[in-house]
Amino acid sequence: KKRYGETIHFLIDVQEETKPYSVIKLILQPLVENAINHGILQKIGSGIVNVSIFHKEGILYYQIIDNGVGIDIDRVEKLLKQTDEQNIGFGIKNVNDRIQLHFGNKFGVFFENMPSGGTKVTVKQPFKVRDN
Repeated sequence: KKRYGETIHFLIDVQEETKPYSVIKLILQPLVENAINHGILQKIGSGIVNVSIFHKEGILYYQIIDNGVGIDIDRVEKLLKQTDEQNIGFGIKNVNDRIQLHFGNKFGVFFENMPSGGTKVTVKQPFKVRDN
């Protein structure tokens, strides 16, 4: 918040019953950074990053929605499989690989452009009780 001042507004909504459940570390940070650096800061004016964490039908969802410039879906899909020569896409590939390693290929990171502009990133993983 301090770094961007009033340029970026964050909205965070965490469903209370998701708090005691197990998650993989460092999932949100690279995705929120991407929303800022590749979405919000690429447009003129202020931006919004909305982070929601909720569960539905045995799945834990993280959603990061920004009102930035949107993304090239085909390029992102390729980066999820292999980063380019300059390691662009390393962060999202790393997040996706770690989720799929733990939970299987039906889980991971999914991208879409919003009709009103911006990007929605959805992370899916099983809704599991934390191992103590």
